Amino acid sequence: MPLARLTPVIGAARVAAAERELFALRSRLDGRQVWHVSDTATRGGVAEALREELPYFRGAGIDTRWATLAAPAPFRRFTKALYYQLCGVRTGEDGLWPEIERGRLLYERVCRASADWLIAAADRAGIVVVHDHQAAGLVPPLREAGFTVLWRAHIGAPLHPRQAEPAWEFLYRYLAYAHGCIASYPGALPRDLPPLPGPYIVAPSINPLAAKNIPLRAPAERVRDVVGPLPSHTPLITQVGRWDAVKDVPGVIRAFADHVDPAFGARLLLAGPSTEGDPQAAEVYERCCRVRSELGRLRARVHVLRLPVADAREHALTVNAIQRCSAFVVQKSLAEGFGMTVSEAAWKGRAVIASPVGGLRRQVAHGRSGLLLTGPDDLAGLGAAADRLLADPAYAAELGREGRERVRRHFLIDTGVRDLARVLARTAPT
Repeated sequence: MPLARLTPVIGAARVAAAERELFALRSRLDGRQVWHVSDTATRGGVAEALREELPYFRGAGIDTRWATLAAPAPFRRFTKALYYQLCGVRTGEDGLWPEIERGRLLYERVCRASADWLIAAADRAGIVVVHDHQAAGLVPPLREAGFTVLWRAHIGAPLHPRQAEPAWEFLYRYLAYAHGCIASYPGALPRDLPPLPGPYIVAPSINPLAAKNIPLRAPAERVRDVVGPLPSHTPLITQVGRWDAVKDVPGVIRAFADHVDPAFGARLLLAGPSTEGDPQAAEVYERCCRVRSELGRLRARVHVLRLPVADAREHALTVNAIQRCSAFVVQKSLAEGFGMTVSEAAWKGRAVIASPVGGLRRQVAHGRSGLLLTGPDDLAGLGAAADRLLADPAYAAELGREGRERVRRHFLIDTGVRDLARVLARTAPT
């Protein structure tokens, strides 16, 4: 995909700046490959980001490839527990952590098998970028085989750093072998571990030409198809994202029920992908449904929806429509790597209320492009912020306009492609 497609959105000068970095990278690589390794090709923000980002590298003539882990269900359970530990969030998955040694053997066996496949398939003179905690175990065998290996962290600073320490120590035994580390923002990685090479900063970004972000002619019709008929002029408050304990969807429901003035007649829509084949996500979804069922009459104004994902484009268009039909969007995460749902909503001119965690603080300028809570557990603050925006739609619109401009300046995909190309060129072997 050529970067020139972005010219109508970002202008020729920004396209040219990104193209220069891609040309420099292509010259430096001189035909060598760049591989990316992630957990899956379909679920989560990492997979979505790679689907949008990598075609621009291939469009510039860079031999870019993407592999995913072939992992059994116990590996998924272990890495989900590891994820929650890294985020410093207590969940029902914590009971897996005492089984660290057994989990470590499984983790290393899966990563070793994937590394062996890659060693046989790839050009060892090239670069391999392994993404997040699931693939970190590939770093030592790939480096030993002669690859230049970078680790890209999509996880941010934990809610409770002490709780996260064992998980980061677990990862460090593999990350210590990396040639470089890429983080989403300064301060994302723990300071009390030995320093990793870098870290290089590459902020995630959104593609304005993706189905999730393009303009839509009749978004309300698509929303009615999934939510059902809504009373006219009903303000819709939404949070969109994975069914993940770190996203604290039950907390959003409680904040809405206990602290948002019912006189506004607003409804709450909580939307996430299908949980089929993901038992951990299914548990979180069921927990959200239980919290909703305890609301009495108010539950009629709370919608908890699983959206089909079989057709990726249709799923993206539905999320797009939901965000466009929202009065404003919430992201009340307990911890966050970057949280691109915030930039997605802001790009559509929607004000955002967010927790002051991880990359959310970099995307939201408090009082100018959105509102930040005092902390991730600030339920009353979420209610007060929601009431403020419901009472003053003009103010919400002003925040939305500035939010869109902030995304245009800092978080569109040309910036992510440019910055990643610069890091790859800097770390490529001579």
